Amino acid sequence: TVGLCQFGTAGEAYTGKQESGDSVVAAAALRECLRTLHLNVAEADRAFFCGALVVRCQHQQQGLAEAVWSGTNPPYFTSDAASWIAALPGIRYWMCDLPSIDREDDGGHVGNHKTFFRLEEDVEAAPERFVIEMASIPQTLPDGLYLADMQLAPIAGTDAVPARPV
Repeated sequence: TVGLCQFGTAGEAYTGKQESGDSVVAAAALRECLRTLHLNVAEADRAFFCGALVVRCQHQQQGLAEAVWSGTNPPYFTSDAASWIAALPGIRYWMCDLPSIDREDDGGHVGNHKTFFRLEEDVEAAPERFVIEMASIPQTLPDGLYLADMQLAPIAGTDAVPARPV
């Protein structure tokens, strides 16, 4: 579970449009959460549990499935956070409880998606990666290392499909 901060105080960048009062997930907060989580975990276990990063945010929105996010400028990840996650070894799945890893109205840049999918790099060498947004992550679930079954709908010819992480 990671806390949010205001973009103007994060000291980090965002590729698209942003405002200083935007609520964001900063790389510094993610690094601290992961460091704390790994304090009591053996190195071998960390390597085994490295295929996905699940980020639950501390935000005020309750009842996420019923929430109306459109037009509310919900929290998003800084570009620094996206770069940090993209560089984590072995990460194929980035799951979060926010509507998007990018700002709702970022001028069409979707820079965090491009960073994670490495679309600015050699597309042929880009790894197979998945972003799962609006994930329902129970607040009662303690932070920790878990096994997950990422069930993706087998729909061909598209860049997005429904997901059911279990």
